[in-house]
Amino acid sequence: MATQERNVYAGLAVVIGGLMHARPRFFAKVMGELLFWVGEDKMLFGADYAIWEPKWQVEGLVDWDYPDETYSDYPAFTTESKKKILGLNAAKLYDVDVPEELQLANGSPAAQEDAQLVEGAA
Repeated sequence: MATQERNVYAGLAVVIGGLMHARPRFFAKVMGELLFWVGEDKMLFGADYAIWEPKWQVEGLVDWDYPDETYSDYPAFTTESKKKILGLNAAKLYDVDVPEELQLANGSPAAQEDAQLVEGAA
């Protein structure tokens, strides 16, 4: 659905919480597919806060990369990707000011056209 609808984003709560440690190779495949089909600009970090503290999920995602060359045909998961997913994409969607030192080099945390969808929604 996120590949067809501009206002649909991939939330990663279940992907990170359920797969990162329990099924790491499957997690790598799911992340690769999401990065390929949805793209880093339409992915949002999420956690099941009522169940556990999300610190381990954030730290795990920051440290994560594909386990080996088997996944070389998927898009790279860069520091820029991680920054977008862990907060810059949400900041852009909800029109939250991001301090300059936390923005990406080009100053644009996510696709501008997607941010317009939220602003005009109400």
